[in-house]
Amino acid sequence: METNHTANVPAQVLARVRKLLALANSANPNEAANAAAQAQRLMDEYRLSTGDVSVGVDDPMTSAFIDDAGRKRAPVWRMRLFANVAKANACFPVRVGSRMRLVGRASDVEFACYLFTHLSNEVDRLAAREARGQGRTWANEWRNGCVTTLRERLAADRAATTSGQTAGALVLRRGSAARDWYTANIGRVQAGRTLTLKATTSGFAAGQEAGHRVEIRKGITTPTTRRIGNCH
Repeated sequence: METNHTANVPAQVLARVRKLLALANSANPNEAANAAAQAQRLMDEYRLSTGDVSVGVDDPMTSAFIDDAGRKRAPVWRMRLFANVAKANACFPVRVGSRMRLVGRASDVEFACYLFTHLSNEVDRLAAREARGQGRTWANEWRNGCVTTLRERLAADRAATTSGQTAGALVLRRGSAARDWYTANIGRVQAGRTLTLKATTSGFAAGQEAGHRVEIRKGITTPTTRRIGNCH
């Protein structure tokens, strides 16, 4: 429940702190200590108490849709980004036309929604500037190259956060549990279509380079000023 105090705190921050506090209960002592320290820094910065960021002991399974308004099908680059943000946050991704569904623990889903929205905005913002005048095909190749680098960076961040065999196994189990919950409560998982990329073009290479300049952490600690689609 949002209080008068937390109403002024970016929702991304609350989601990030909740996720870190959940990791602070990890069986891996190094991961737990690192997560607790990061959570405390954010709580001190925003003057949050444990009651402000409490999500309950169970942190139940849930799901949220991300819609692309006006599109019959989400572009390849957005589907790839969606899948990799979900994986990095122990969520199970489901795609149906232009609708993309995140399944997982409430704190994981909430955080993944904000991170996906932020990164989508950043990719489009940079593409509008750096792919200007190059044509639609080149711009889409640029976006896919950018997402390829973001995928590598998200995977590296996840590996650093979940260092250690025990911690890594916990994240894998959370992702597997999300898939099992979806199958049991919503429906059978259907195979998705194969995504074809042109990874040798100049647009793709330019996008890969630009992916190193996207601010991933900005999406965690500051509000998103523009949204693409709708997460609900």
